[in-house]
Amino acid sequence: MNFTLEALQDAENTVKSINDFVFRLGGGTSENAKGVSLPANKKIETALKEAKENFVKAINDDLDTPNAFAALFGLMKIVNREIDNEKADRKTLKIVKEFFSEINEILDVIEEQTISLSQDEKKLVSLREQFRKQRDFKAADEIRNQLKFKGIVLEDTPEGVRARRIQK
Repeated sequence: MNFTLEALQDAENTVKSINDFVFRLGGGTSENAKGVSLPANKKIETALKEAKENFVKAINDDLDTPNAFAALFGLMKIVNREIDNEKADRKTLKIVKEFFSEINEILDVIEEQTISLSQDEKKLVSLREQFRKQRDFKAADEIRNQLKFKGIVLEDTPEGVRARRIQK
């Protein structure tokens, strides 16, 4: 195994991608934007089954981590596409998140997702929500950028805003 700064950066990017994905799994909905109830997503269920099989096969093959990660990233691609198309139901996303929790017992790459905000940060989030409700998206985006500069990323979900810390 050769160590290079490029390989280290690739590893950091991989961990960041997985953490971003797991954070995104906290969203999902039981219905689409038109209020139509979403059934279990068969594409995600099939992709999850394949990813589990391929992940276990790779790990059991002398810790073949490149293929193990390839299995995860294939699943992530399909799930992200289904989320973007508003076809990902909350129950199926929860099952995917549980799978990532299981593999984290092996890989230990998923960081704690919950954070506590200072009073000032909470006020900014609340003010941003007020601007969004008033449809003043420019002001809301300015606050989002202020928080991002402080290392806090916001994600708007049907249940409300979720926040997480990122490394600056």
